Amino acid sequence: MKRPVLMMAVAMWLAPITMPAQGVPDVVLGHLRIGLDSATWHDVQRSEFLHRQFAAYQWASTQIGETRQRRHLFFGRRQWLEFAEGEDAHSIVLGLSTEESRRTPQLVAAWRRGGVAFDSTTVSRVVADSLRPWYFRWRVSSGSNAMLTTELTAFHPRVFHDAGVRDSLPDDFTNRARALASEYLPDRSFSELTGATLAIPATEIQQLRALLRSGGAEFVDEGEGLVLLLGAGVRLRFIPAWERPGVRRLEFHLTEAVPANPTYRLGPKSRLQFGPGRVAVWDFDLP
Repeated sequence: MKRPVLMMAVAMWLAPITMPAQGVPDVVLGHLRIGLDSATWHDVQRSEFLHRQFAAYQWASTQIGETRQRRHLFFGRRQWLEFAEGEDAHSIVLGLSTEESRRTPQLVAAWRRGGVAFDSTTVSRVVADSLRPWYFRWRVSSGSNAMLTTELTAFHPRVFHDAGVRDSLPDDFTNRARALASEYLPDRSFSELTGATLAIPATEIQQLRALLRSGGAEFVDEGEGLVLLLGAGVRLRFIPAWERPGVRRLEFHLTEAVPANPTYRLGPKSRLQFGPGRVAVWDFDLP
């Protein structure tokens, strides 16, 4: 079947600072986009292992309004990971969502009641040479030079209508796994992104803390940083970027253990290490 061209591991106990308001759905990770230095970006682009064994991969162009950008996309069962070139403004995009896309508008409404302002639009993709909507995006308004951008997302109803042709389920069955079923490949290693460590300016951590509190998201303070607690056990750690900002670590749950626990070097300071067991850790700040 022809696949569409897209447009567009340490466990811890943490006590949450805030609890979601009653009736508001839990927040989950929809996608994470991170900017990489040029050398690492090009190694990711050339890596046969990443493209053919690690994850379902696509080299894609996003289209938002009249703007198009190209990204490396790696699909897990319920999330996707994007790599962009450059560690400049807006190079980290935190895409939050809900387990059922039909409930994301409730989350948006709750954040708006908390005083959060959004810019909303639709992200599209090409399927069978025609442009079709992929997901709705509510982007939190931020400064033009902000390192981190936060947005809420929900898959477009067209995604589930098209899925019904394959699985014969009703259109109102709107969970994340179904939305990504046509992209995800269960014979690849990447199943779920379970954690990340991201370095951003201390002032942006303060702004993120206020945003999460306004939206009723769960997090804990950790020194001058914070840990965002998301559904399905995902933990995102934000630390002050006293030196270089950007991604420090990504943590994965795998479909199965990789024999011999191999290690791959990508770029001058990046190492993807597998095992033991069904986990992998990708460090980006090696000496």
